[in-house]
Amino acid sequence: MRTRQSVPVRKAINWLKDSFDARRYPWFSPHFIHPDEFLASYQDGLVVPLFDQIAGDI
Repeated sequence: MRTRQSVPVRKAINWLKDSFDARRYPWFSPHFIHPDEFLASYQDGLVVPLFDQIAGDI
């Protein structure tokens, strides 16, 4: 069996692709988005709010 076709390797590859998905995590996009423009540009609900809890502390 080819390594690439094994179930554990395929799951790891899919996990990595999903982890760097620019639609869900726009900061991995190839295009620069200034932080001041970020919230206005990505209010569609697909973006995962990773830092909302600490954003108020800054």
